[in-house]
Amino acid sequence: MQLQYSLRGSTRNAETVSEEVAPTRFRRLAAELRRRKILESAGLYIAGSWVLIEVAATLFPLFGIPDWAMRVMVIVALVLFPVVMAVSWTFNITLRGFVRTEDIEKPTEFEVPLEELPQRSVAVMPFANLTGDPANDYFGDGMAEELLKLLGRMRDLKVAARTSTFALRDRETDVRRIGGLLGVRHVLEGSVRQAGNRIRITALLIETPTGYHLWSDTFDRDLHDVFAVQDEIAEAITESLKMALDGDAPRERKDSELPTRNIEAYQCVLRANYLWQKRGATAIQGAISALERALALDPGYAEAHSRLAAARAILHEYGDDNLAEAFAVAEAHARRAIELDRGLGEPHAVLGYMALRSWRWNDAETQLQKAIELDPTQPTPHQWYANLLSDFARHEDAMRQVTIARELDPLSPQANNILALTAVWLEQDELALKHVGITREYGMGGVVPDIVELITRLRAGRYDEAVPAWQSAIESMGLGTGWVEPFVAGMADPDRRPAALDALAAADSDGSIDSRQLFFHYTLLGDERAFDAARRRLEIRNLTHAWLFLREAESLLHHPRFRALMETMGVLAYWESHGFPPKVEHLA
Repeated sequence: MQLQYSLRGSTRNAETVSEEVAPTRFRRLAAELRRRKILESAGLYIAGSWVLIEVAATLFPLFGIPDWAMRVMVIVALVLFPVVMAVSWTFNITLRGFVRTEDIEKPTEFEVPLEELPQRSVAVMPFANLTGDPANDYFGDGMAEELLKLLGRMRDLKVAARTSTFALRDRETDVRRIGGLLGVRHVLEGSVRQAGNRIRITALLIETPTGYHLWSDTFDRDLHDVFAVQDEIAEAITESLKMALDGDAPRERKDSELPTRNIEAYQCVLRANYLWQKRGATAIQGAISALERALALDPGYAEAHSRLAAARAILHEYGDDNLAEAFAVAEAHARRAIELDRGLGEPHAVLGYMALRSWRWNDAETQLQKAIELDPTQPTPHQWYANLLSDFARHEDAMRQVTIARELDPLSPQANNILALTAVWLEQDELALKHVGITREYGMGGVVPDIVELITRLRAGRYDEAVPAWQSAIESMGLGTGWVEPFVAGMADPDRRPAALDALAAADSDGSIDSRQLFFHYTLLGDERAFDAARRRLEIRNLTHAWLFLREAESLLHHPRFRALMETMGVLAYWESHGFPPKVEHLA
């Protein structure tokens, strides 16, 4: 089963924020008292009691009511006060009577507690499109992405990644929970309205723990002033966050620092980025067309060359494009982007991705390390580097890289997928299932969650659950499922493994299983026929040999054909040059 190494555009500062609000019990209690409106309820109770006592003080003597009744009334009001305060923890006292306090969603274990959110942190949500035409959604998304880039360049400012913020686009999520999910104290929201060459951009900065609005403004500009508006908004945000330190606040960009001077080319790139995030063959083809149009308008547009390289490199994952031809075009655009702007990390990441897919291991590692060096805020190079390290059985190192990627982009399906798989190799099954859950909640996740759940169920002996779940997953791939039950039975009972192997062989003969799945399942069974399936995958240079590093396949690592396979793929030469990881030290 082949893992797809998909490009994902996003931006976030990887540096640890230096100044954070100290977490204290007082802050937590004060925030909860505000949410439950305890002080408002106390004020209403005291005011109401005072009015009743004043009225009683006037009327009781007129009706001859003894003085002790007044004293009893005051004592009752005092005794009831703590009772009413306890009740008001659940029910607010309002002028309309008792109203139940609204429950908040219980934070999941990966959310950052509100009192621990770093002061210097912000998430930029996609800007709402107010034109009434969904075809213009790309401009609001593009505005948010450009602001992410500007803010991401600031020292010591933690900026939530694009993938994570946009994952919350259509969810009615409380701003407090957004802060916890993304680990930020501030959220920037906005809207865009475009009419001809005029745009109106509205921006609003919110503090997540309190919901307070710190700053808002509206900008009416000519479309050609869009870069100036972005600079103004970024400057206003930093001023609101009191971040203008040591000259680090964003300044108005010079003409030479703008991505392009051609506004039409810029809009083409925004549209391409919008389509790029949708994935799928149709969307990627649309992005390619938009990028080619942008380069026709401005051949020196470095970011357009970079993104076109990425689109060309990844398109084969969604169709039957010729890999060699696609990679040749992608490499040309990636190298042109580097010539135009040597500070871009993405083109190096693309070159690393193509080297990884071509089994040029040293080139892949060099380019991915360069991409991380140039822009450590990008999660994608960290994800790909984690994949590369897993291909070398360096799973501890892979976990460090994918953890960085996931910290940069906490809701990214791809980052959580890779982390879950790495945890499976490390036999940390609970951690794997946790991140599969995040993937399922915030993104499609592809087939990886099904794989992780299959392996963890088999390891836990939950065979009855494994059969229907894996049958459903295999059916979604367009394959037959008759062999699934015998396979799971073979995993459960060594005596039934011959029947499982026969079922896989029969499925191979009748075409109800492909060579990718055949290799994966033979590997899980620890059978040497996995090497026969691997040879078929080698012919098309498409083999996820990393499945051999699973605990279930440990016996295969000592088979003579394993060494030959690693030599053919060039992995053995890498180990001989860089050192053998523990799982394969016997090859040294």
